[in-house]
Amino acid sequence: MSDILVIEDELVLARSIVAFLERRGFAARFAVDAAAARTQFERQRPRLVILDYRLGRDDGMELLVWIRETQPEVEVVMMTAH
Repeated sequence: MSDILVIEDELVLARSIVAFLERRGFAARFAVDAAAARTQFERQRPRLVILDYRLGRDDGMELLVWIRETQPEVEVVMMTAH
């Protein structure tokens, strides 16, 4: 089980965030699209999600709604470059 799930469509940024978190002692994983994020989320049950607002063709806000419906106690931090 990972503590943190990073959902970011830019692979380099996703890997950088995970590496940063792991250096600080957190177990972290990433997903680069909504389908992978849902699979990882259900498999991991993270305590925190760092979620990009725009995920290429996917919508981060729709994914946020799904996370809230699936596991409302999970903390979510939204991020965006837009």
